[in-house]
Amino acid sequence: MANRLSKRIADIQKQLGIPASGVVDAATCSHLVKHLGLPPDVHGAITDIAHLQKALHIGPDGIAGPQTITTLERLLAAQTLRISKDASLAIPRDKMSLLLDAAVPQKEEYEHKFQSPYLSGADSGIIIGIGYDCGYATRKDINDTWEPYLSSAELSALIKTHGKTGDDAKNLLPAVIGIKVLYHTALHVFYTHTLPSCAADVKNIFPGINTLLPDCQAALLSLVYNRGPLINDTDRRKEMKELVLAIADKDYTGIAKQVKSMQRLWTRGSKQYNLREQEAYLIETARSYWLPEDIIML
Repeated sequence: MANRLSKRIADIQKQLGIPASGVVDAATCSHLVKHLGLPPDVHGAITDIAHLQKALHIGPDGIAGPQTITTLERLLAAQTLRISKDASLAIPRDKMSLLLDAAVPQKEEYEHKFQSPYLSGADSGIIIGIGYDCGYATRKDINDTWEPYLSSAELSALIKTHGKTGDDAKNLLPAVIGIKVLYHTALHVFYTHTLPSCAADVKNIFPGINTLLPDCQAALLSLVYNRGPLINDTDRRKEMKELVLAIADKDYTGIAKQVKSMQRLWTRGSKQYNLREQEAYLIETARSYWLPEDIIML
């Protein structure tokens, strides 16, 4: 067993471009940390197997046994991210909560606040269900999405709100305020349409985003879901425009900087202010190690 494990360790070392000793020594740990983008240990550099295991969320027994070696092999094999041709983004499962906690209300809250169309912020259009913003939807999209759930009169009124934001949307709100969307219907539309469509919007406005680390993709999905995909030369959207270049350059520091800069638009401690802080932190600490089962394709 030891010989077989040694050969596997040697293969890992060859992938790292270091001498294939077959032993997980300090140099091997250091190269793995760098290659996988692992965060440093609280005591400094990770140079032993126990601290490496801790960083990988494996029981830190200090033994380079089958579990540890298998995890390393799988992580190294999964370094090249392949997104399904019909998907837009790759989002870590454990980061979906950043979006879902902020986006999906509990049933009681939904029925009290969001069952009828409403407005949310200066840049929004009329929102129906859970986060479906008609201000950024086409006539066809609104029709195809909501036809199964609304009457002909309700659908006709809702379609007229397409592309309208700000004051234009506010003026149209009275015409649709009487529409009621059941919670189950709102959830269905959110998961089957709104979320995948938002991911497609993110990919369209930020070329190259699907080559970034999954944590960064998750943060920018959260950003666009909450702010909308609009990019223009106005002061309120200047950071969105700057993000295009930073993303194309894979400048993670620059991406986080622009997201944090958006905090100027909200009161300190507000929901959106705090979300920008969380998104920036996720980008700054984005990890490059993951397993296929850890990723959701949107």
